[in-house]
Amino acid sequence: MADYLSKAALLAALTRTHEKEVDGYFLGGKVLIRELTARQRLIAQQAAQAENPDEPDNGLYQAMLIQMCVVDPESGVNGADGRIDPRTRTPLFTIEDVRDLMESRWGAVNALIDEITSLAGLGPAAMFSSDTTPDRPKRGKGARAQGSGDAAGEPAGAGTGDDDQRAALADQSGWGPDADA
Repeated sequence: MADYLSKAALLAALTRTHEKEVDGYFLGGKVLIRELTARQRLIAQQAAQAENPDEPDNGLYQAMLIQMCVVDPESGVNGADGRIDPRTRTPLFTIEDVRDLMESRWGAVNALIDEITSLAGLGPAAMFSSDTTPDRPKRGKGARAQGSGDAAGEPAGAGTGDDDQRAALADQSGWGPDADA
């Protein structure tokens, strides 16, 4: 019989949010992004389709993703494991900033949106691995999820670990940012 995840393990895999430090030449410095949640995606999609469901406002959609996912690295609350829970971080931009974000540099917005969607876009199968053995494969070239550091001294951007093996599954399944490479 197949090994099924318990309800608690499945809920943990579905709700564990990742974050990543982006050091983009297109921005002129570093920013911290967090993974887009299902609710945030729905809110952005509904807003983008509000005026015309057949022709969504992609500029509004992208601006809302940036507003929700670019976060203040100095904010957040430590979780039970001592690391800052990305869901508790404060967005760097306010709702009022969305209009300005819609009028931003297309290349920079597009590059940042690519980073935001690649963090969440590794595919659903990447969220369900329960292998946490210390000898598991190292993060592959497609692994991009990184952490914010923690109280134990792990430096910012060093990664939150790959205990759900997002990188390995992304490489195997064709999902992920380097799938077409």
